[in-house]
Amino acid sequence: MYNITPTNLLYENGETINRSEGNQLFAKQIGHIEITSGQIVACDPFVSEGDQSFTRKVAIGKYPIPLLVKRLESGDERVAYAMIKFTNEQAIEWELATRAGQELKHLKEDEFYGYGVNTGYGLFHGF
Repeated sequence: MYNITPTNLLYENGETINRSEGNQLFAKQIGHIEITSGQIVACDPFVSEGDQSFTRKVAIGKYPIPLLVKRLESGDERVAYAMIKFTNEQAIEWELATRAGQELKHLKEDEFYGYGVNTGYGLFHGF
C-alpha cells in the first residue's frame, strides 16, 4: 500500500523547504471545499464519468484545500499532492478511502485503490 510521509502533511501555507538537489517543496492553500451532504468524489474530471463518492461520509462544512508543490531547479512546478484538511489535529491513523464495491481485503500487497491523473488534473467535489 502507498506510504504517506506524515511530516510532509505538516507544512503550513507559504512554508518552503529547500532540498539539497536544488529543488524546493512549498505549501500553498488554494481555497476551500464546501461539503453540503457529507459526500466527496476525487477523480480526474476529464476521463472519469460520474465517479462514485467515497463510502465514508464526512461532517458537513467548509474545509481548506492545501497543496504541496515541488519547484524544480528549472523553475517548473508540480503538485506533489492535494488534500482536504478536515482538522488541525495530528493524524493518529491513516486508512485508504474506498468506494462502493471496493474492499481492502481484495487488494494485493502492491495494489491500492485510486485514480490515474491521465490529463494532469485532479478534482475534489463535495456535495
